[in-house]
Amino acid sequence: AVPLDEIAPVARALLAVMPNDALVLHTGSLQRQAAIGLSDGESRRVLGTHPIAGSERSGFAAATVGMFREATLRAEARATDAERRRIEAVWRPAGIADIIWSDGTAHDDLMSWVSHLPQLTATALAAALGQQGIALPEAGPGARDATRLASSDLTMWRPILSKAPHATPAALRRLTAVLDALATAIEANDDARIATHWEEARGWRSGVAEKRA
Repeated sequence: AVPLDEIAPVARALLAVMPNDALVLHTGSLQRQAAIGLSDGESRRVLGTHPIAGSERSGFAAATVGMFREATLRAEARATDAERRRIEAVWRPAGIADIIWSDGTAHDDLMSWVSHLPQLTATALAAALGQQGIALPEAGPGARDATRLASSDLTMWRPILSKAPHATPAALRRLTAVLDALATAIEANDDARIATHWEEARGWRSGVAEKRA
């Protein structure tokens, strides 16, 4: 449970002194071997187990007792049956409700959309508001909620973005395309085009709310 660029050196130090049958689990938000920086031999004994939990805060001070309660864990599908049982033995008592097994590339591509894109969107929105000279006390709850992730520490995000897959800039470009389309529709007073985007967004968000319920 260390920053992404520290996983490889910490794992190597552990592997050097641990028994050959020991399994090292990391909680990095990327799982591709290239992103972690381990060799083939080292990777065979190191598996990614990424809990989808936490907040914009980082470090030990951000820890809470219920952080992983009812959360989902995304773990590497290359784990053997025996390794999967060991992973469950570690994470289930911490409160993890669901474990999803996928390969590192699929995991990282998904994180581009559900983690990197929200973070970068909040960062860009907060930067735009700041450039406009709008002070935080002037912002309503919508702006505050939408920019919550802008408080995240770049120290944690810098190595993630430096190793991010191609899906991350692709996700940003998809967002800017939607924003451009909305801006064009507003300028043209194109209510039908605005409604299409609006209902698409409401439908997606309603599905998220139903899943939580």
